[in-house]
This record gives sequence, structure tokens and C-alpha cells, in this order.
Amino acid sequence: MSKYSLVASYYNMYTKTYQNEITINLPEINLSTLQNIDNFTSKHSTYEILQLIKKQYPNVHDLNHIAVKYTKNKSANPVYYRVLDNNPEFTPCTENNTLKQYRIGNQYITSLTVPNSAPLFQKEKENLVELIETKNLIGFRNLYPHHDNLVFLVTRYINTSYDDDSSRERDFNLIMTEFSRYITFRGWIINKEKQQEYLYQPRPIAYAPNPNPPKKIKKGKVPSIEENEAEYIRKFEEDHKDSNNKEYKYSYNTYQAEMHNREYLEEDKEEFLSEREVQDAYYGQEPDYYEENNSNIKRRRH
Repeated sequence: MSKYSLVASYYNMYTKTYQNEITINLPEINLSTLQNIDNFTSKHSTYEILQLIKKQYPNVHDLNHIAVKYTKNKSANPVYYRVLDNNPEFTPCTENNTLKQYRIGNQYITSLTVPNSAPLFQKEKENLVELIETKNLIGFRNLYPHHDNLVFLVTRYINTSYDDDSSRERDFNLIMTEFSRYITFRGWIINKEKQQEYLYQPRPIAYAPNPNPPKKIKKGKVPSIEENEAEYIRKFEEDHKDSNNKEYKYSYNTYQAEMHNREYLEEDKEEFLSEREVQDAYYGQEPDYYEENNSNIKRRRH
């Protein structure tokens, strides 16, 4: 039987492996479905979630990464998805989800949907409608660079010259239904988050060489690269101690690993879920997966 779970692990940036994975169970918090997990994580930052996990599992150390794990059955490889954290706008999308049944070609789909009243859904739906009405297929593909039912429907609609309004309206409504599908809308938001993270990543600044550099004045011993790095890390962790000034709330290694994970995370292809169970109300195709080797989990691309 298929199952979702919230998992935490240690990401080793040098070996690029995920180690010591544990399944998270927190008191009085329902983490049994994807919507439940998203409801919880969208209200907290990754750092806050890791602190809650640390309190619940005091004997587990060095956890710096969380993910959603999907297991289709005992014999299938688990699939890992990006966590929707620190996004309170998304929280209403995880509540009051209803089942819809519709047909795309020969495909019959029964799926949980995002409530139409959710403000974030309304805002993103307006963005999608504008792209469709202006026939901006390139803009749509830049926002949603995947291969699923939504891409098929939008591409067909933009490239079709309709002879009657009823056919146009039918296909447009089908797009809106597919967009409201929980797993499709989740993938849309995940991709927007990825783009925003990329835009806000610091870029190296190129400076023109100074033809007349100032003369260096020797003032005692010049620190080595290693010494400068050690001093930077010391100051970073000093600024991130807890209120009792005893323990690091956020180590430099954790910071580096989190930044690395966000940049190279491969599990953000939620719209390619491999589920077909009406009970779980999802449909799609299998994404990239990880190979598990003892306590280490290593990514592999197809």
C-alpha cells in the first residue's frame, strides 16, 4: 500500500549522499498524507522543523535535511520530493481538499483538488489565465517546464483554432480543473520557489583590475587562507548561538549544506508522481529516484 512520510537525514556535501535517514513522527501532528505533511511544513521554516525533530529525537545528531518520502509498495524504490516549507500562503491549499473526476482523452482521473477559495490558488490561476489569453506558450513553459497533463492541455488550447465557443470553453475548463489538482498545483508552486531561489542566489561580481594597486603595508603576520576561513566560521557560529550562549542554534556546516541542497535538489518534480490509486487520488509518472545502500541514500538520475 502506498504511503507518504516526512523524513530527515544528514546530507554529506562531500560525498553527495543522504545518510542516517529517520522517519519523523511528532506528537499531536498528523503526517500521514501529503496534504497533512504540507500543512505542517508550510507553517514552519526548515530550521524550525529541524529543531522540533531534535527535541523529539535527542539521540539523533547532525540532521540537516528534510524531504517527503513516497513509497508505492514494499518492492518499489522510494521516491523523494521537496518539502514545501515556510510558505503560509500555501497552507489553505492543504485544507478542505475535495475529489474531482474528469477525463483527458482516454484517461479517467480521480484526484484531490485545491479549494477554489484559497487566495494563493486564485492568484496563480489569474497568472495562468493571462499566459493562456496572450498565447504566451514560451512564458508558460518557462514557469512550468515539465511534461504532464497541464502542459498538454495548455499547449493544445493555445495552438488550436476553435470553430465554436463550446469546444473552446470545454478545453479551457479542463485546464482549470487540471490546474486545481493538488499535485499539479503543488508542482507549480514548487517550481516558482525554485526560480525565486535562483534569482536571489548571490552572483560573483567582476571587478576591473586596478592598474595602480595600493602598496601593501606590512603589519605583523598576514593570516593564511585557512586562518581567515576559520575566523569567518567562528564569527558566523558566534552570531548563531542560542539565548543561553551555550549551544549553536545554526552551525556553519548546516548552513552550507542547506544552501547546497537548495541549489542542487533533484526531488522537486512533484508533478511526476507515480501514483494511480483512487484512494490517494493521484495520477502521473515516476520521477527521479534514489538508490538506498544500507544507511546511505544516494541520488541517481535516469
